[in-house]
Amino acid sequence: SDPKSIDLALDAGSLSSFSSGVPSPVLPAKTIANGGSGSDGKRGKLILVGAGVGDPELLTVRAHRVLKRADIVLADKLIPEPVLEIVKCEIYTARKFPGAATEAQDDLYKRGLEELSKGKTVVRLKQGDPFVYGRGGEEVLFFRNHGYEAEVVPGLSSAINGPGLCGVPVTHRGVADQVLVLSGANRNGDLPSVPQYTATRTLVVLMAVKRLAQIVELLRQTGHPADLPVAIIERAGCGDQRTVRATLDTIVDTVERVGHNAPGLVVVGHVVNVLSDAAIQDRYLDPSTLGLHSAE
Repeated sequence: SDPKSIDLALDAGSLSSFSSGVPSPVLPAKTIANGGSGSDGKRGKLILVGAGVGDPELLTVRAHRVLKRADIVLADKLIPEPVLEIVKCEIYTARKFPGAATEAQDDLYKRGLEELSKGKTVVRLKQGDPFVYGRGGEEVLFFRNHGYEAEVVPGLSSAINGPGLCGVPVTHRGVADQVLVLSGANRNGDLPSVPQYTATRTLVVLMAVKRLAQIVELLRQTGHPADLPVAIIERAGCGDQRTVRATLDTIVDTVERVGHNAPGLVVVGHVVNVLSDAAIQDRYLDPSTLGLHSAE
């Protein structure tokens, strides 16, 4: 069939579901089975790329290469400009606004299928790592359902590398031996399920700053102490990255006072101050594990 005649109907009545339960636009059976090719017979290629934490020098070598060779890049809204400057072709940005995430995702799916049916190399550029709260798995399944198998290029995840770039190691011997990554904006707007407090656990909560007061209340309800260190990591890997430190009891007022520059994440636990000058005074830390300070 002629790829140009593919019906990309994305209205609610034309959505189907596949094994993950995620809606997917319907295409004719032949197209789903075979994918699309351009007029020259060249088959479209899909590459799912993680943009990392903001600094283009922290992209993988492969990410640099495919961004320069792409025919079109479908980019998340908050990809930093220095990363986008690597791209030599058209950049189509997701129009994601509060309450319209599903429509924006459908828009990207539609444009991706249009370009793939023309035999183009399509790069789907996502923040951080595509598979860490990036819906990357959903996109792999969606395009697979329409005949295209994605090549995956991982990126540094802000959940682990963002704090590290701002002087907060998510684990530290004698302080934290486990890390739990949560999302503050789960499907249907649900808050995360927060476990009971464990002194040696680091919590990293993505997409949570706008709901900080609610997250803090959840932490209080699960036994997290009022003086537990908390940090807001903002724009990690960018030139204007910033760390705001406080405690569970004071972090909401602190952020209201100093403001917030998106995107950001929340780190909760004793690792927050482990590399800071005041860390030696934290009663939970063993001075022999700090490395930067000697015990008084």
